[in-house]
Amino acid sequence: MRRIFLTVCLLLCGVSAQAQPAIDGELLGVGEAALKGLFPDIQRLAKPVMGPHRIKGTWRLAHTPLADMSLETTFFVSAHHVVRIEQQALLEQSGCPASTPDTALLAELQTKYGSGVDANNTDASGNAQRSVAWVNQGANVLLYLTQESMQCDVLLVYQPHVENDGSEL
Repeated sequence: MRRIFLTVCLLLCGVSAQAQPAIDGELLGVGEAALKGLFPDIQRLAKPVMGPHRIKGTWRLAHTPLADMSLETTFFVSAHHVVRIEQQALLEQSGCPASTPDTALLAELQTKYGSGVDANNTDASGNAQRSVAWVNQGANVLLYLTQESMQCDVLLVYQPHVENDGSEL
């Protein structure tokens, strides 16, 4: 009897200790109730963050790991469904993935989505900017890296992929 009890306890502990689901474009379209079920640590923002096209970021997960960094994830919701996901980090200069092309972050994203379209630029202040874009299973995956003198901004965006018909232009 003890053995059965111990086995059941171990199985239940294993279920609760499972890693949270990956944050990617597959979460687009998920309802708010399901989102709360998938991420027990998710917090509703007291004041929503405004996003593009007047969508509101209403849910946030702190410290979501990706590659060798911890990102803050904001879920933007419209009609009670996730329509955009932003993962962001502000890093010190030494940890900036924009400074080298072969970082763990880019390697992980390229392993998952392929090579992508890569662009390098500098802004008016001379700060290095890099962006990489992928299209994967109906979602755009956009990575923006901006390197300033003392810090680096990392922004990873998941949004629905929309193809425009040329006849509509």
